[in-house]
Amino acid sequence: MRFDNGEQAYAILTMCRGLRTVRTGEYVSKREAARWTSEQLPAYSELIRTALLWREARRGATDDATPMRDAAAAFVADVASLIE
Repeated sequence: MRFDNGEQAYAILTMCRGLRTVRTGEYVSKREAARWTSEQLPAYSELIRTALLWREARRGATDDATPMRDAAAAFVADVASLIE
């Protein structure tokens, strides 16, 4: 199964926004949520930065990003547990 970078960027940045909203009560842009989440979860800052690059460079991209799939899945699971 292919996982394109656009799909992964969407999932990562949406989780950033969700975490920021739950923690602060503020609904902010995905870019601002990514910045904030990178500070809160520095272990994921490179993954978040990559997601922002994918989003900015190629909206709707179809490049295969399968190598990042495991990192993206771990991020989504970790953030989901923080939101619960």
